[in-house]
Amino acid sequence: MKHGEGEYVFSLDSQQNQNLNKAAVRPNNKVVKFDRALIKKKYIGSFVDDLMHGEGKLEYGNNSSYKGSFLKGKRSGKGSITYSFAKMEYHGSWLNDRWHGEGVIISSDP
Repeated sequence: MKHGEGEYVFSLDSQQNQNLNKAAVRPNNKVVKFDRALIKKKYIGSFVDDLMHGEGKLEYGNNSSYKGSFLKGKRSGKGSITYSFAKMEYHGSWLNDRWHGEGVIISSDP
């Protein structure tokens, strides 16, 4: 059981990667689906009871990354994500792995 600070590299058959949620980003009214693009690759940060919890950084297989707060294995609280494939960033509040409340979207896509 993971507890405290550490690093975890996800395997390709990891349960977390099999239960991907479909989602879409709409920068400048364009839709980018990334259900398979955000496969978890590596987490560096705090764990509680085997879950990502506290501050940490989550890297994805497509070079996107999230840095911020986690609560019971999910992105919750303040955090920032950079979507490498969509040339977009989101900085703001999260709840249950989703954007929630106030935040800023930065898009370099013309």
